[in-house]
Amino acid sequence: MRNRLQSCGIVLASSLLISVSAQAAPVVAGGNGGFEAVQLGSPYFSTNPANVPGWTHGGSVGDALIWNKNYADVFPAHSGEGNQFVTMGGGFGGPNATTTWSTSITGLTAGTAYSLSFMMANEDNPFDAQAFQSINVSINGSAPVTFTAAYSGPSYWGDWLTETLGFTAVAGTESLVFTATTPTDVGLDNVQVTAGVPEPSTWAMMLIGFAGLGYMAFRRKAGVALA
Repeated sequence: MRNRLQSCGIVLASSLLISVSAQAAPVVAGGNGGFEAVQLGSPYFSTNPANVPGWTHGGSVGDALIWNKNYADVFPAHSGEGNQFVTMGGGFGGPNATTTWSTSITGLTAGTAYSLSFMMANEDNPFDAQAFQSINVSINGSAPVTFTAAYSGPSYWGDWLTETLGFTAVAGTESLVFTATTPTDVGLDNVQVTAGVPEPSTWAMMLIGFAGLGYMAFRRKAGVALA
C-alpha cells in the first residue's frame, strides 16, 4: 500500500510539473524582448526600425529608436539589461511627441494568469529637474495602464525601474503595445512574460489527486483498525 501511495504522489507531482512547465514559456517579440537581436556598433544608436526585429514602431523617432550602452557624449548611456534598449518620445529637450512600440506575445494558454515585466528609465532632462516620464501599457486592446519614472540624474537613463502588470490570457497570441507621449525620450528594456498561478484545471487536478491520496490512506488506516 505504501508503494501505491508513493506512486500516486509521484504521478501527481509529475503531472503538476508538466502542466506548469507547459504554461511557463510565452514568447515576446519573437524572442527579442531585450532588444539584443541586432547589436549596434559605433555611434551606438540607430533610427532604423529594422534594427528592432519583432517590434513595430509608430510615431516619433525622437533622438533615435534603439541605443547601445556604449553610447556617450558628455554623459554615458545605461541599459536596463544586456547591451541595448529602445526609447520613446520627442527627443532630448524637444517638444512632447508620441511614440509606440508594439509586438505580439505568443505561446499563451487561454484562461491562464500571466505577469508582464519590463524596465523603464527617465532620460536626463536638464530643462526640468523634476521631470517625470510615463509609459502606457495595453495588452490585447485593454485600457492602458500608466507607469512613471522620476528624474534619475545627469547620466542618460541612469536609473532603471522594473515594473509588472498581471493579466489573464484570452487567446494563444495577444497584442502588446507600449506608448509614451513626452519630451526627452523615456527608455524601455527587458520585456518579459511569465506564467503566474496555475489555471483552474490544474488546481482541480491537484485537489482530485490529494483527495485520492487521502482516501487511500483512510482505507489503509481503517483496514489496520479492523484487523
